[in-house]
Amino acid sequence: MSLIQNYKSILKNHFKSINDAILDPLVSDNLLCPKPVPLPQTLIPAFQQTIAAFYSLRKNPEYIKKYHNDLNELGIKDPGNNSLFMSYDFHLTADHQPKLIEINTNAAFLTLGQYLYEAHQLPTGINFKNADFKNLFLKELELQGKSPAQPRVLILDEKPNEQRLFLEFLIVQELLQSFGWSCAIDDVANYPHHNVDLVYNRFTDFYFKTPVAQPLREDFLSRRVCFTPNPFEYFLLADKQRMIDWCEEDFWRELNTLSPAQKICIQNVLPKTISFKPELKDEIWSQRKHLFFKPKNSFGSKQSYKGASISKKVFDDVANENFLAQELVPPSEVAMATPDGTQNFKFDLRCYAYQDQLQLVIARVYQGQVTNLKTKWGGFAPVMWTE
Repeated sequence: MSLIQNYKSILKNHFKSINDAILDPLVSDNLLCPKPVPLPQTLIPAFQQTIAAFYSLRKNPEYIKKYHNDLNELGIKDPGNNSLFMSYDFHLTADHQPKLIEINTNAAFLTLGQYLYEAHQLPTGINFKNADFKNLFLKELELQGKSPAQPRVLILDEKPNEQRLFLEFLIVQELLQSFGWSCAIDDVANYPHHNVDLVYNRFTDFYFKTPVAQPLREDFLSRRVCFTPNPFEYFLLADKQRMIDWCEEDFWRELNTLSPAQKICIQNVLPKTISFKPELKDEIWSQRKHLFFKPKNSFGSKQSYKGASISKKVFDDVANENFLAQELVPPSEVAMATPDGTQNFKFDLRCYAYQDQLQLVIARVYQGQVTNLKTKWGGFAPVMWTE
């Protein structure tokens, strides 16, 4: 049985609503890499330590106070809860040291990733299961002072049934329904028609700025509904401006209550990141081969460019403060046997987390400049942890 056939069989065994008619268009060769990525298991505590350090920073009152004016300008308030379905995405150096590429507040494939490990008959190496989401959803509600006996949940996105990983919405829906809860999936435009306690928010208007998001913004600010993930968490951890801030020397002098060990842990994983200021244009152009360019507010590798291959025209287009320039940390490579012969693939590592706890590590395997789920024999892969 092929990996894809096995994976589909596992999903059908776990979820009654999932059938071949649903799976066939959603699970393809370039979604699932046929081979695991072997890595030393010493990376697990390294990832855990890094995630715990960032969460300590996020909770630090001095850190939040530092952004008081910015949050007021955005009209963002602390909703009380954190955010489920977050990830810390890493590349590895030649000696297997993690370097942070970005933090995401609405990372895909966590629930599906658990079953990918099952399909490969590999242990995840981490004590987390999808069933644990029952307590985590309830915890998010509790942090907002809510305690419904049977929460009403809405999974929200723009045209959700057209999303590449719509399958994950269906999996989460049935998982939550198995707890005896109600759970619907709908387009963000239809949000006002729902009366819910919690929104699993996959909409990528991260600050609820667009007209269609105004009903979400109102319920978020009033805390009538619990949004996970939410704009407050995005600002504190996932807005790419934070990576620029964290790379500035003066930033850390104002955080006296964060432990020196946690400061060092964060600083060690950060690639040098700067705002693309027009006055630095000539200097950045001269150093472009050692840099990577991407928008400050983007997702899914959109408009991301490797400096070594960027054209002068594109460079001129991105030479503004809506973009950042980041020290290039080349992705690791792995040789894999495929039906087309042995090939070299690049990969990054998506480390899913809630608060300070690592939940799962998934490799995203690809060829070319960025991950895009279009590489033949590439896609999501489990990690085979080695001693």
